[in-house]
Amino acid sequence: MRRIKVLLITVLITGAVFVLYAVRVAWVHVLHDDACHVIALEIAARKADNGAVSDREMRAMIAELINASVIRGRIDGDGSPTDLNGNSFAVCHDEKRVSVATRRSFWEPFAVERKVPVE
Repeated sequence: MRRIKVLLITVLITGAVFVLYAVRVAWVHVLHDDACHVIALEIAARKADNGAVSDREMRAMIAELINASVIRGRIDGDGSPTDLNGNSFAVCHDEKRVSVATRRSFWEPFAVERKVPVE
């Protein structure tokens, strides 16, 4: 009888941990998707106005969005903006398109990438 109770408690705790992990993964995925989209839109708007955006300007703009609570993220010890998992945002841009992505990790098994045209 005692083994059945221990087994039942173990299964319930394992299930609860899995559900909490799945909820966190889904929530972070939504937040990262939103952050990538907002960053891509901001960079595309600045490229449309100025024509060029440096890496330093992009990092400062992303840090400003995080500090203003427009997007969720973190500022690391060096002052560089990162996503909620501590990874930096991957920004690729050319004359026609801006692409912002996050990296896969244990806490985010699905990478997010958003592409926005420069108009």
